[in-house]
Amino acid sequence: DLVLVLDLSGSMAEAAIGGGSKLDAARAAALAVLDLLDWRLDAVGVVGFSGRADLILPLSGDRAAVAAALTGLRTAEGTRIDLGLTAADRALAGAGRPVARPVVILLTDGRQEAGLEADAATAARTLKARGVTVYAIGLGADADAALLRAIASDPARYLASPDTSDLAGLFAAILRAEVCGH
Repeated sequence: DLVLVLDLSGSMAEAAIGGGSKLDAARAAALAVLDLLDWRLDAVGVVGFSGRADLILPLSGDRAAVAAALTGLRTAEGTRIDLGLTAADRALAGAGRPVARPVVILLTDGRQEAGLEADAATAARTLKARGVTVYAIGLGADADAALLRAIASDPARYLASPDTSDLAGLFAAILRAEVCGH
């Protein structure tokens, strides 16, 4: 069971190297690796967060539904990583399968809203205490690397992406390590 937790803050609308926005690049990277999943066995959910978090798609084994959810993502104001992680936790707790390994991939280009950094770390601890493997991808120089290292299950599961050019490779590496291999 994989939940993609994607930053939809206003900064994700900024231009990315190679054209389009950072959100376009994140969406394209996630879409590019969907074929690495075994849709008979794997389930994917999508959470978007800005100043709030929304479960865009509950865990689903329908590739087309996941692609549609990713395609429909839009930016808004604010960066509440904690709310995104909490929504991922609810998605896994409510629909997760006991036989599936739970994995969360968080992607953000920014920082938790000021004064709420501890809330993001607490939400991550809750996930990890339930046995969820958490990856954190920091996109660009503004990502809070220290917080994202604390969010990730271990420091090796924090991945820095200086620009959007390597996002698909990072997603693929995570899926190969954690989700694939049935």
